[in-house]
Amino acid sequence: MIIGTITMIGVASLLAASLPQGTASSPVKAPPPPRVLADDMGKADLPAFREAVRQARAAFDVGDFAAAAAAYETAVSANPKDAKAPYNLGVARYRAGEFEAAAEAFAKSAQRAESDLAASAMYNQGTSAYAQALQAIEPQQPAAGPANSPDPQIGVPPSSEPANAPDLQGAIDAVAKALTHFKDSATADTSDSDSRTNAETAHTLLKELRKQQEKQQKQDQEQE
Repeated sequence: MIIGTITMIGVASLLAASLPQGTASSPVKAPPPPRVLADDMGKADLPAFREAVRQARAAFDVGDFAAAAAAYETAVSANPKDAKAPYNLGVARYRAGEFEAAAEAFAKSAQRAESDLAASAMYNQGTSAYAQALQAIEPQQPAAGPANSPDPQIGVPPSSEPANAPDLQGAIDAVAKALTHFKDSATADTSDSDSRTNAETAHTLLKELRKQQEKQQKQDQEQE
């Protein structure tokens, strides 16, 4: 059975309510991306690292986040001790909409970083997991019109096909990860009230999502 949008409004609203201020009003909007950090260019005498960072920053300047991410991947490999390059890789992946890859990059930064940056990286792992959860619960409308259309929403009648069901299990998994990362961030920085608040909210969201999943499973069984 396909879950209607109305069924998911409560969950989506709960998710949206937990996001940082400045988030758009849509109930399924990803949190604002973290800010890119200033790279430690002076600390590395590795030409490959410096050139990769230069290319990454140039790509950021023109909004080419895929290219920025590719360049930061090179920088991360060129200087295994640097913690800001994987952090900025996470920012680039996040801005490109690649939230799972963003979380992985922030995790690498947390492993390399000192306490303050590590806490920030763990926090943004949580933010990335939230964004994954939002993607998972948003019903995906089947595409209308040619696949190569530059903007399928312009001049194309809406599809009569029902939206695909939101991925409740995917959302549950993502929120569970967010909860873990927010807890880790709060542990790393005991003064971080945002992480503690978000951990509490994630716990509430997790319970709500699981209730939605149980309700859906019961409905499916009744229709069999």
